Amino acid sequence: VFSEFRPDIHIREVEWSIGSPVYLCVDPGYAGAYAVELVQEINGQVIVFDEIYEQGLITEQIVDICMTRPWWKDVAGGAIDIAGTQHQAMAAPAEVWQKRGSVNLHSQKVRINEGIERLKSFLKPNPLNGVPSLVVSPRCRGLLSEVGAAPNPFDGQTRVYRWKMDNNGQVVGETPEDKNNHGVKALTYWLVDRFGFARDSRKQVVKVLYHSR
Repeated sequence: VFSEFRPDIHIREVEWSIGSPVYLCVDPGYAGAYAVELVQEINGQVIVFDEIYEQGLITEQIVDICMTRPWWKDVAGGAIDIAGTQHQAMAAPAEVWQKRGSVNLHSQKVRINEGIERLKSFLKPNPLNGVPSLVVSPRCRGLLSEVGAAPNPFDGQTRVYRWKMDNNGQVVGETPEDKNNHGVKALTYWLVDRFGFARDSRKQVVKVLYHSR
């Protein structure tokens, strides 16, 4: 899906800038992956400097892992899949982040292709200096595996977010396969929340924000 991703320009040894706001990009999952991408905006560029990418853990456990990281003290908010605001058999993930970690996460409906276009717009290099608007640390192995720049961190296999294909290798349909995309979706939610959609013809947006009771 993201053939625009080029390891030579998009993968950089970036570090957390102490004291600058840190944002959480969250896609709750369990069997596939629970992805949290950690981002900052530094000198006009989005820096993905760390991630939590785990299988078989619930939101409370993911929050606890995050709270042990040195950058936790700089967390200023973030975004989560809109499904993460909905109650199932237990508290909604967004509510758990607020109650357990005192983090307010925004959420809105993001259509698949609109999200893809938003992320692609940040991968495009600046025509004047060749520098993209987004770079990723090599430690973000889950996200990198989804864009084809690293093996899957769970089994070492190639598991890329890709378009649906027929037996002849032709693209089928207008949306990709809904797998191997947890880090990509997490990052997309935040990019849309922070910068809006890539095109002006956006749909109606409803934001959900949890506040302390």
